[in-house]
Amino acid sequence: MITYPGIDHTPIPEPETPLDTIDFSTHYTLFRNSLTEGYPPHGTFNIDLDSLKKEYIELQGKTHPDRYPRGPLKRRAEALSAHVGSAYRTMADPLLRAQYVLKEYHYIDLTSEKSSRTERLDPELLMEVMDVQEAIEAVGGEGGEGDRAEMEMEIEGIKRENEARIRDCVEAIATAFRRTGFDLKEAKEQTVRLKFWYSVQQALKDWEPGMGGIKLVH
Repeated sequence: MITYPGIDHTPIPEPETPLDTIDFSTHYTLFRNSLTEGYPPHGTFNIDLDSLKKEYIELQGKTHPDRYPRGPLKRRAEALSAHVGSAYRTMADPLLRAQYVLKEYHYIDLTSEKSSRTERLDPELLMEVMDVQEAIEAVGGEGGEGDRAEMEMEIEGIKRENEARIRDCVEAIATAFRRTGFDLKEAKEQTVRLKFWYSVQQALKDWEPGMGGIKLVH
């Protein structure tokens, strides 16, 4: 390297981009302004969804690929923008958030196929789920006979009951994740319950008269 007297030859660093100001380590560091207390039990499980959405929009603005020229920087922005979207969907959904917290910070993976096969299920929960499943299948019977409006009213009633179960589960998870009285076992069990009620919720959305049996995903 040729040097010249009186000239500073210190390498000029690459200019910082908005991408360099974001901490992508975890979803909680990513949304650091709306999740200031951190992950449970240090912070609360329940979050302010309006604040989360506002920060998500700001992050999407910083990572939008159209902001960057073609090349490595644009490709990096594309990958990080997709990551921001995935992280937002996870944190905005109570079930996905609970599964993320359990796996990322407490090393309990309830999303793997192995977990679905080996996890011992609460017999009381299974009976409760089977009762709801039978109630759905009984509406109109397999032949779909009966007044459609009446059947839809029955389904709406079951939906409301299931929405209440989901709310109760989310609150139970939030309670289990509190710093005072932190109960990891209860948080795990309630997350398993919540997954079943989500499956019931989807079955109710897909319901049609005469559809017969329904399949619930664990």
